[in-house]
Amino acid sequence: MARDRNGPAVLAQLLLTPMVDDRNDSPSAQQMRRVGIWDSSSNKTGWNALLEYVTPALEILNSHIELEGRTIVDTIADNAAYGGMILGGNPTRPARVDLRRVSALLYRNETIEETGVAAGVLNHPANGVAWLANKLHQHGARLEAGEIILSGSFTRPMWVTPGGSVLCDYGQMGTLTCHFV
Repeated sequence: MARDRNGPAVLAQLLLTPMVDDRNDSPSAQQMRRVGIWDSSSNKTGWNALLEYVTPALEILNSHIELEGRTIVDTIADNAAYGGMILGGNPTRPARVDLRRVSALLYRNETIEETGVAAGVLNHPANGVAWLANKLHQHGARLEAGEIILSGSFTRPMWVTPGGSVLCDYGQMGTLTCHFV
């Protein structure tokens, strides 16, 4: 995991087929309790009460299968294609921003490639976190204080290559940049 400080260099040779997508992430300020009764009507209150802040993130996917047009089944079979993440921008208390309306402009080599709005994640990014909390609860686990939670991507993954650069503009929440070497 790299904290975005003037664009960290990512060694692309360590990743088999790197791609990136954008996500809002949220370290929790306290443990989520009673997740079994967490529902969508609790989400706005939950985000404000349980989360310390939200901040832009880029997840670096490390696809082991070079397959454009891959499906969720391909991704699950590929160990969720996780490679790393970059956090940055302007950490913001959830109550200070309409999380449904957070948008992202995703650039590759100074050309806009993808756009999206956080409402594309189950109508509100908190719904993705609630889904995760309930799913973990079904297996006797829970989200712990201080964990980083990726709420779900609202753009498609974008292929990147060595020598390329990525910039994701989240408006008032800031920007993230990285360069693949």
